[in-house]
Formats: sequence, structure tokens, C-alpha cells
Amino acid sequence: MEEIIFPNQIRMHRRLRGMSMQELADHLGVSLSALSKIEKGYRRLNQEQLIQVAELIDCSLQDLYVNEQNSQQDVVQAWKREQERRCKINQNAGLKTLGAGLRHIRTDKGLTLIEVAESADMTLSVYHRIEMGQREVSDKEYNNIAKAFSMTVDKLKAEIKKLDSDGVLEDIIEHNETRYKLLNNSRYSGVAMAAAEEDEVTMLPVYG
Repeated sequence: MEEIIFPNQIRMHRRLRGMSMQELADHLGVSLSALSKIEKGYRRLNQEQLIQVAELIDCSLQDLYVNEQNSQQDVVQAWKREQERRCKINQNAGLKTLGAGLRHIRTDKGLTLIEVAESADMTLSVYHRIEMGQREVSDKEYNNIAKAFSMTVDKLKAEIKKLDSDGVLEDIIEHNETRYKLLNNSRYSGVAMAAAEEDEVTMLPVYG
């Protein structure tokens, strides 16, 4: 399961240019699968890649991403509906509860996002998305996170279940949903937003 992190108009402008997916993928040096994820909004591009895409499909950087100002309303609404659908899937999968539980335990232990991400052998962006309830966790990742908390997997799961039963996680889930909406209505990357929570770096604008 994947979430929308980059609402964009790359596919529309690529087609207007008469360029196939294979051609664009070859120019970018990525696989067709990777390009498909980019166009569907499941994968974010860095600023250098965005500039390259804009040049290849002959449009401005502003035209690449979807927002209320430069996109047709039906396009904006379509992305919003897909985002809501994905969020609902994540919620039904219990990811929001897991993320909120991890956030509560991490802060209770006095650990930062970066400390846990590094200990769990993850990027800051990936771990932040897990805490936001927007990414599934593999068994290996779960085990690494538990080790980062100096806990066993069973103990970590039991603690999250207890926190959920006690109603401790409701406010965190609401907080995460608010921040997720902010992230998707801004031009800031997941890494910048995560780092901003830590007050460790200044947010850097990233298109998309």
C-alpha cells in the first residue's frame, strides 16, 4: 500500500508533449515502475529531478505540481479524492494507531525522530511517515524499531495495544492527521516537515 505524497501533473504534460512513459523513464534513468509511481504521486522527486522533468516535457516547475491556483478544479478534486481514499485505507489498516503508539513511546523515552530512524536503519522520511500512520511496516522494520526502543517486538505491540485501549492515542492521531493535511497542502518535503518537528533544521522548499 502506498500513499499520495506528490500530487502532480507530470502525466498530463508528458502526454501533451507526445512523449511515452518509456521515453521519459529512459531520459530520467529510472524504471517504468518508478516513473509510474512518480506520476501516481507515490514517489517524490528531488528538486534537481523536477527541473529535469520540466525541461523534458517542456513546462514550468510551477506546472508540475497540483494546487488550487494553477490546476483545473476537476484535477484538484480528483487528487483530493484519491488522497482521502488512501488515508481511509491506512486508517482501516490500523496504521494510524501504530504510528501514534510509536510517537507516544518515542517521546516518553525522550528520543528524537532522527535518533530512532538511525537506530532502526531507516531514513528520517520513512520513519516519519510510519509515525504519521501513512506507511506499512515490514516485520524486519518492526523488529528494528523495537530494538531502537530497547524493547522486544511483542512488548512493543502490547504497549501500543494498551495505549490504544486506554484512549491515550486519540489526540496523537488527530495531531498527525492535522500535520498530514498541512504537509499535503504545502510545498515542503516529508523530510523537511519531519526535521522541523525536531527543531533541528530550517524547512527548505521542495516543489510538489
